[in-house]
Amino acid sequence: MAVSLNRRSVLKGALGVFATWASSGILSAQQALGGVRRLTDQMTVVDGGGSNVLAFFTGDGFVLVDGGAPKSFDKIMASLGANAKVTTLFNTHHHVDQTGNNERFSTGTKSLSLSAYSSSRYSR
Repeated sequence: MAVSLNRRSVLKGALGVFATWASSGILSAQQALGGVRRLTDQMTVVDGGGSNVLAFFTGDGFVLVDGGAPKSFDKIMASLGANAKVTTLFNTHHHVDQTGNNERFSTGTKSLSLSAYSSSRYSR
């Protein structure tokens, strides 16, 4: 039985195999690191309990985009490192998986700058 293959079909198949192989390696590396992906020397994405928390390191501390879901505060802080200081927290929107730790980040931090719409400052 002769099989006819055109170049487009072969390329699609090869791309599919490569994408599957590459994504499985990336996912296993992420799982090994506990949901922490270093994007650059200064920027990291942390699993915030079902949402992503973007952490950008400045000389003064960390700037976070979204604070993560409730009960993920300790995990987020541990992934930032010992004695990590969060100086600024931006909320992208009011959902609890982005704002669930706002109060925890603001407690005991005199210099935290929280930037958000008024409806997203504290989870409901």
